[in-house]
Amino acid sequence: MNYGEEHWIKVYTRDTPGWVSLSWQARGLMLELARKLPKHSGELPVGKKGLAAIAPLLRATWSEIEPFIRELIENGTLEYDAERQTI
Repeated sequence: MNYGEEHWIKVYTRDTPGWVSLSWQARGLMLELARKLPKHSGELPVGKKGLAAIAPLLRATWSEIEPFIRELIENGTLEYDAERQTI
């Protein structure tokens, strides 16, 4: 592996009240999602399937992750734009 050519993300380590109020499942899911976001825009197109399109990216079923995606949205950690079909 040539690490100089690999995409990487910055993970903040401060435990803010908002972050620690999330379930461990939602926090882990957000870190997995962050790995999938395009480097420059930070927006991930999900298409007509909407939020359910996230599941295959994470190699999970929608029923497994839906409550935690909703938790991230309600918390404000993740934003979903239905009109633009992006997260």
